[in-house]
Amino acid sequence: MVESEVRPGEAEVTEQTITDYALRDGQCSFHAIGACAMGVGPDAVLDPQLRVRGIDSLRVMDASVLPRMVSGNPNGPLIAMSTLAARRILAGR
Repeated sequence: MVESEVRPGEAEVTEQTITDYALRDGQCSFHAIGACAMGVGPDAVLDPQLRVRGIDSLRVMDASVLPRMVSGNPNGPLIAMSTLAARRILAGR
């Protein structure tokens, strides 16, 4: 049971103190994705096999490979993609 406010706390009551709190302690609740997005176009960092374009023997497999955010938590899709990636690497593809 919640008995009192934990954060930002009872002292943060003015617009300025709430803004200061948000700027000081605010965090993003989204999952970072897409920094190394896979795809078939020339702008894609990775090919569909998760290989880094232009660098031999280097693959990436984390949330950065997703070209778009999934509609839910990315944990499940990333587990499935990791399994597929491991199989492809072991098969030499």
